Amino acid sequence: MTYNVVIVEDDPMVLFINQSYLKKIDCFNLIGSVDNEQSALDILSQKKVDLILIDAHLKQGNGFNLVKLIRKKGFTTDIIMITAEKNSNFIEEMFRYGVVDYILKPFNFQRFEHSLSTFQSRKNILHSNSQLTQKEVDGLKSYTSIVPEEGLTLDKGLTQPTLNLIKKTIYQIDPPFTINDLNSRLDLSHVSIRKYIKYLEDTGFLTTELEYQTVGRPVSFYYPKEKN
Repeated sequence: MTYNVVIVEDDPMVLFINQSYLKKIDCFNLIGSVDNEQSALDILSQKKVDLILIDAHLKQGNGFNLVKLIRKKGFTTDIIMITAEKNSNFIEEMFRYGVVDYILKPFNFQRFEHSLSTFQSRKNILHSNSQLTQKEVDGLKSYTSIVPEEGLTLDKGLTQPTLNLIKKTIYQIDPPFTINDLNSRLDLSHVSIRKYIKYLEDTGFLTTELEYQTVGRPVSFYYPKEKN
């Protein structure tokens, strides 16, 4: 699934950084960049927007007022604040209005990627089942504080929230499983899942067995080592 993103930022340099970072992350599509409240509301009224990135201080209006207007008008778009505003009362108020993350300037790509990957992982859980267990609900909260596992460096293009989601899904499947089993449960491409499976093989989390068919290519079956 691809998520439509709008950026609300009036600083050309920061806007360029946000756009450049966004292009590096799969499954996110920038559909608009604006520098004021009204233009942001116009896009929300005209297009399907899944995620909006908002700066607190704008030349015309401000991000705080925009967040309030978005909620007042009934838009359910997820919001991430990207701003230099450090006032604790302001930050608390933003979370009260449903902001899903708050990134302080200056920031690096890793922090930006973590925020969007967390958003994507949360959406994957919410869309995977019509009803959730308590463990799955608790998992939604845990994604806000995930950090890379100690001693392990993720391969380029992999993110810790998505890795955790895949590992969690693996434990929900009776072993052995195939990549198609994961693909049917996750809102991720077959190619992306294969990259994560290879990483889990290389780090010793999974073992693999090949089953040869009468025709066609052999099928790989995977076992988490902890369950062997």
